[in-house]
Order: sequence, then C-alpha cells, then structure tokens
Amino acid sequence: MRKFIAIALTLVMSTALVAQNPTKRLGIKSGSFTTVSTVTGKKTEAVTYFDDYGNLQASRAKTNVLGAGEVEVVTVLKDGKQYIVIPSMNQVQELPLSGQDAVNFLNLTDEVKEKYSIKELGTETIGDKDCSKYTLSIEQMGVKVSATVWAWNGFPIKTVMNLMGIEIENKIVAIDENAAVDPSMFVVPAKQ
Repeated sequence: MRKFIAIALTLVMSTALVAQNPTKRLGIKSGSFTTVSTVTGKKTEAVTYFDDYGNLQASRAKTNVLGAGEVEVVTVLKDGKQYIVIPSMNQVQELPLSGQDAVNFLNLTDEVKEKYSIKELGTETIGDKDCSKYTLSIEQMGVKVSATVWAWNGFPIKTVMNLMGIEIENKIVAIDENAAVDPSMFVVPAKQ
C-alpha cells in the first residue's frame, strides 16, 4: 500500500510540477511528454498531453492497485483543479491545486521561492537540454517532499524526490513539441 501511495503521489507531483496559475506554464503551446518514474527500482511510464502552454494537462499511467491489479490512472489538470480518474473503477476524485502547483519554472517569483524554500543551484545539461537546477520543499497531501528539479522551458526534465523516506526519480524521456492534442484528452468523466 505504501508503494501505491508513493507511485500515486509521484504521478500527481510529476504532472503538478508544471501546473500552476492561469499563465503560461510551459514554453511550448501543445504536445506531449513521456516521463519514466523510478520508485524502489520499479519503473512506471506516464504520458502527459498538454495544450494552451500547459494550462490543460492530462497524464495517463498504468499502476498496480492492491486488490485490483494493474489499472490506468488519469490525472487531469484544468480550471484550477486536479482530477484523479481511474476509468476501470468508475472513480473520479476532484482535488484543489496545492503545494507544488504554485511552482511555475517559467516565472519563479520571490514569493514562491520563499514559500517553497526554492534555491537555484545553477545550470546542468540533462540529455540535450540545458536545464536550470533547483531544490525545493513542498507539502503535498499532508506529506513533506524534498526535491531537486532540473527545469527546461517550464518542463521538469528530471526530478529527484524524497517522499516518506523513499527516493523517487522522474525523468522526461521524450517531448513531442507543438503537436495537436485532441481536446477530449482533457474531459473529466462525471462522478459516479
């Protein structure tokens, strides 16, 4: 169960790190990116579709849920809210955006830097991206998370987190820039 919580929070955090105020969140209008998350040696791949410079996002990943086996988890960020959807279980949970959702790597304000103890550590190249490197501390769903983030053009190219004593690494392994995204990707099903 602890592993499922860590994976679920990882998916939420990897998506939410680029979802904040209704302003340009990403330096690319639309497309998708693929993130590989590693938790206790287990890799999970998520694809995030985005539009309107990141103001609309939908991440899709498969994970194991105790008693249910492998299920698809969809996280949709829009209209200042976050929705966690498990289609096979007809579950929809609506959450307010909070914690790291206020971190906009394209426009880091002094207020946000102070609130989340963000420190700039210089630049570093990850793959072919020249990234700005940051450390930050966030409370998400009542859990304190320390993270190091390498950001490029608003994207958290690499994130290393410590969550409940578990190290989690998220790495964007592919970005499809300026591709058209079907608007149905951001539709949240009605609650059952």
